[in-house]
Amino acid sequence: MEEKLSIKINIAEKFYPLKIEKNEEEDIRKAAKMVNDRLMQYKRKYTESDMSDFLAMTALHFATKYIESNSEGKLEEVIEEIRQINVDLDEYIYQNKKEY
Repeated sequence: MEEKLSIKINIAEKFYPLKIEKNEEEDIRKAAKMVNDRLMQYKRKYTESDMSDFLAMTALHFATKYIESNSEGKLEEVIEEIRQINVDLDEYIYQNKKEY
């Protein structure tokens, strides 16, 4: 069993210690950067809000993106089902064409 990697992630100017699998490090660091980038966008746009507002707006942004991506995944499933129906129909038509 591989030992966990200890890292510190900076989000909203606060450091959070994490123990992670080594192969997760790059994704976690990218995610933290994305969060901080989004926070900075809100900070520049809404100067009169505080950090908890920025964090809430950032969480809402990424939750919305997550839901959208899950919906797209379901669309892919539907498209695949339609493709399979098409194959089944082609086979049915081909087999019945021989009978006429």
